[in-house]
Amino acid sequence: MSEEKPVSISRAAGVVGFFTLLSRVTGLLRDVVMASIFPKSMTDAFTVAFTIPNVFRYLLAEGALSISFIPVYTEYRRKHAEEVERFVHATFTVTACVVAGVVTVGVLAAPALVTVFAGGFADDPGRFDTAVNLTRILFPYLLFVSLMALSMGVLNTLGHFVMPAAAPIFWNVISVAAGLGAPFLGSALGVEPIYILAWGVLFGGVVQFAVQVPPMRARGVRFRWNPRFRHPGVLKMAKLMLPALFGLAVYQLNVLLSRLFASFLETGALSSLYYSQRLIEFPMGVFAVAIATASMPTLSAHATDGDLEKLKDTLRNSLELTFFVVLPSAVGLAVMAEPLVAMLFQRGEFGHDMTRITALTLMAFTLGVPSAGLVRNLVPAYYATTDSRTPVLASAGSLVSYALLGPLFAWRFGVVGLAFAISLSSWINASVLVWRFRHKVGDLHLGRLLPNLARMLAASLLMGAAVWAACLPGHWARGGNDLWNLLVFGAALGAGVLVYAGAATAVGLPHTRRVWSALRRRNHGKR
Repeated sequence: MSEEKPVSISRAAGVVGFFTLLSRVTGLLRDVVMASIFPKSMTDAFTVAFTIPNVFRYLLAEGALSISFIPVYTEYRRKHAEEVERFVHATFTVTACVVAGVVTVGVLAAPALVTVFAGGFADDPGRFDTAVNLTRILFPYLLFVSLMALSMGVLNTLGHFVMPAAAPIFWNVISVAAGLGAPFLGSALGVEPIYILAWGVLFGGVVQFAVQVPPMRARGVRFRWNPRFRHPGVLKMAKLMLPALFGLAVYQLNVLLSRLFASFLETGALSSLYYSQRLIEFPMGVFAVAIATASMPTLSAHATDGDLEKLKDTLRNSLELTFFVVLPSAVGLAVMAEPLVAMLFQRGEFGHDMTRITALTLMAFTLGVPSAGLVRNLVPAYYATTDSRTPVLASAGSLVSYALLGPLFAWRFGVVGLAFAISLSSWINASVLVWRFRHKVGDLHLGRLLPNLARMLAASLLMGAAVWAACLPGHWARGGNDLWNLLVFGAALGAGVLVYAGAATAVGLPHTRRVWSALRRRNHGKR
């Protein structure tokens, strides 16, 4: 196997962020197709069915499995190089066996799972049966995304970030094609078109894993059947995973509760919650997750070496890079909520009433974007130091707060109240994580970030004012098929980018200088 390479976090985050952005754009295109082609009752059922395996995906694949694998894999490469290949083989084999068992149970228990996630569907047998059938189609996706998560951990540790970040693009493109072809194929085959979309999502998951295999083989990593459930590395991962699974399960209960609460609201509430969360995933998934993904191997290396000062430096750098993007993103999403939803979704089955409620839900979610950025960076830092207990406690506090606040705000404000309660619970989670990490590793010196954070906030607010003014001429009740709205929307986006870049430069933020220097070096190298 090849040696891991020293990685620049900002450069790696740029690679991950670029391909993740393309992935989010193609994923958003899938949601646009779904919103315009399928009626609200079908999208509600698909949202529930898609959520169920994704909860297990965040628990197993992109959650405990990924963040427990990288520290152990890093340790084996540094201290037990002769055993690293057998450890990888055992990990892949054990993961495949365990997840295959979970998939089997999930398919058989689909009716019970739909009841738990969407109890409000009990009064609508059509939606309930559709959700059950869709769940059975989509659940095997979990196996392939789990193997992909392990592949991503191997490749990222070896300094390769491109294919793991680009793989979801293949999945989304296949899903979009399935959605567009669903009405025709469904009619030809005599099935509901929504089932064609589900089969496309499943096939895309297979491809998403398959494209990881060539770069793995190029770096000397092969798949071998090695069912050593008691391999020391596998057991060490399991010890990290068990509390991590509990902590992530607590977090995913927030997702379960939000879907459950929304299922008792008006038809379309589940869809509004889903679409607004997908838009929030742009700044979180493209930037915060990219930076956290890029920093995880470095954090693990510093923790393995016992260098806590470098670990804290890396964490502060990651947080500052995250806030440089998520602060203006949160302001921009809040100011442009209605224009954004109208441009993307308002056509076909998606009317202006859905635009308004989805936009208000999106605005409530933006309040939690900064706290989510903190959580995304702090949790990997905890796991790099092999502390999986504290994130559990923080998630438990977040869950309790949401269980109390969710019904209260939903009763008064509907689905918008649910989003607001989620944002509040996210701040509770972030506050506990910061407080406990200071006790664990000493003063984080987060005060050093305040001057730049104040500059970022000022630039973001100035950008928000410019975007708000640029959106005023739009007629958003007309939706996304209006040429005038398209021109206004494009002008508002351009104004936002230019104003934030100009304001950030004017107030002396170092991040803009880094980007400009990198571009100049790149252009100079091409001459």
